[in-house]
Amino acid sequence: MTSQTDVWRIWALSSGDDFDKLVSAATAVYERHQHRVEGLIALGVLHEAHTKRGDDERVAAVRKQIDALFAKLKDKPGAFPETFGEYSRGYWEQQWFLEEKRKQMKGSP
Repeated sequence: MTSQTDVWRIWALSSGDDFDKLVSAATAVYERHQHRVEGLIALGVLHEAHTKRGDDERVAAVRKQIDALFAKLKDKPGAFPETFGEYSRGYWEQQWFLEEKRKQMKGSP
């Protein structure tokens, strides 16, 4: 399976109702791609899944993983192969992190 196929698969699962299958698949994608943007995307899917489930402890743990992986990738040449969307550095800096900050300011996990 290609890294892009891995990401498409977890995106497809995220629109379904099988939480355990989604978490299992996203965790596997993260483990396969933990040093690449695909790992960051998988963590983003896990973060959203745990947020929907209301598991604040897991949300916080995944957020720490996202912060750590982004810090490793942000200045690595070629780490973000696109100029927009989740494969871009700009998406994470200008959309994902800002959206999460807004949610926290409103009192959401």
